[in-house]
Amino acid sequence: MKLIDAYAKLRQLKVTITMLQTQDVAAYLNISIHHLQPSFFFGFEERNNGLIKIATPEKALIDILYLSPAKSRLFHSLPELELPNTFRISVAKKIIKQIPSTRRRSLVEKRFQEILD
Repeated sequence: MKLIDAYAKLRQLKVTITMLQTQDVAAYLNISIHHLQPSFFFGFEERNNGLIKIATPEKALIDILYLSPAKSRLFHSLPELELPNTFRISVAKKIIKQIPSTRRRSLVEKRFQEILD
């Protein structure tokens, strides 16, 4: 699959995603929108002149842990994880320290430590 266009007008909550694929297989797409504090929206690499933002591995994992107590429960349980050698634990810990909510930060710290143990 190749992502051709990704564009969002946040004020109107309009999102257009166009995908093409070369194989004749069914494609499934689930979109889940969650709220992050603006000060916690960082830790990504920009591609296509800033149109696409892809989280670093450290931020992606911390975001999942951050969203785990959400009402949707989409991120409540994780499969068994094996962190790659390139995963920077110190960077992940710095990201955790930037979580604005003390309660949420404590939950994320606890879950992150469980992954490391």
